[in-house]
Amino acid sequence: MAPRRRRRPWYRTRAYRLVRTAVLVTVLVTVGSRCAGRDTPATAGRAGGAAEGEGEGEEGR
Repeated sequence: MAPRRRRRPWYRTRAYRLVRTAVLVTVLVTVGSRCAGRDTPATAGRAGGAAEGEGEGEEGR
């Protein structure tokens, strides 16, 4: 009788590696886009927001 092959650990399966890669890419893209977006004006993401220096903020500059 041939010796039995040991079962491959779950973390070495093709499906696990594919999901792990997809999650890693998603996280890196999300973090990269959030970090790169810090150079944009603060009102770019808000609809109807006051422009910088208008309305709220320090008075009497």
